[in-house]
Amino acid sequence: LLSLILFPQSFLVYVSVVLVLCAVLVLYFSPRFGRSNILVYIGICSLLGAFTVSSVKGLAIAINTDFSRCRKREVSLTCACVFLQVNYLNKSLDTFNTLLVYPIYYVLFTSVVLSTSIILFQEWRGMSAVDVVTTLGAFVVIVVGVAMLHLFKELNYLHEINKKRLVASTKFKILASCFPFREFTLSDQY
Repeated sequence: LLSLILFPQSFLVYVSVVLVLCAVLVLYFSPRFGRSNILVYIGICSLLGAFTVSSVKGLAIAINTDFSRCRKREVSLTCACVFLQVNYLNKSLDTFNTLLVYPIYYVLFTSVVLSTSIILFQEWRGMSAVDVVTTLGAFVVIVVGVAMLHLFKELNYLHEINKKRLVASTKFKILASCFPFREFTLSDQY
């Protein structure tokens, strides 16, 4: 009876779905597609983030109210979630470009954690429609802002590379025009 009061059935269904998705990603998709699809490792990290954030909130509440009631099982579950989350985040960073990993991870992690908090703490029940729309709008603005920052950072990086190539090509042409009697190759420009 106490568990039904503390955890609504919607949260228990949500946890079950997240655990099944994590198990499928870890056991089936990770060995087969982990090195070729960026969403596999990041999906695992994000789904585990739901447990990490909510369990850390629960641990903080337990420590603030009565530290003696904080059991080793909850602490070890939190540590296991953090360990697995960091492990798969490192795998994704080793496999894929950091410019791609961080924005995707940020958006997925934030989405999953917001969903978990909404379902667990029932935060939307006390909010007016204006507050819900404002919250969702702010989240969309953050997602678009992060995506734009990383897209323009990558475009700026590509622009710098092209600018260096243009300078090298110009130096090569000047060098070739100064010494018309010597034949230059592309490897001579460096």
